[in-house]
Amino acid sequence: MPVRISFEDFPPASFVWYSEPMVPRDDDDPWRRQRDREDEEDLPSLAKKRALNSPGGGATDTGGKAVGEDKLLQLLEQVPQVIEQVNNLYQQFFSGVERVPPTERRKQLDQMALSIQMTPKVNAGLQFKANTVYQAYQSAKDRWDRMLKDLESGKLKRTAGPKRP
Repeated sequence: MPVRISFEDFPPASFVWYSEPMVPRDDDDPWRRQRDREDEEDLPSLAKKRALNSPGGGATDTGGKAVGEDKLLQLLEQVPQVIEQVNNLYQQFFSGVERVPPTERRKQLDQMALSIQMTPKVNAGLQFKANTVYQAYQSAKDRWDRMLKDLESGKLKRTAGPKRP
């Protein structure tokens, strides 16, 4: 026989001890008020730190862009052209037209790539462009190093060059 249960068998909800969670509200929490006060006190010091850590020490030009951002944009335009130039110089070296590899120009390119990598990026668009240019530099650098290693080990032969008697 099924058992019938009625609501009269249970006490009202006000007598049930677990009916309401014992969590203080946000406005009643003394620890939260203390943290909020500390955060308000730290706001001026955080603003100073952000200004010092921004590109150019917090200085901006009249357009509202950070001073370091202009230098980064200029580097992002120059580096692909320099990669192409160094690549052409390496091709001339590997084909035998040039006698020495373009070490000086490559050192300049390495410095430019390092400055791109170390300059703080102010937004996601600049970060993406910088990563794309740096990846192109890195893949070209790996290719040049591999071909130099192959040339030194004898796997690669220089095809053209001046005829020696």
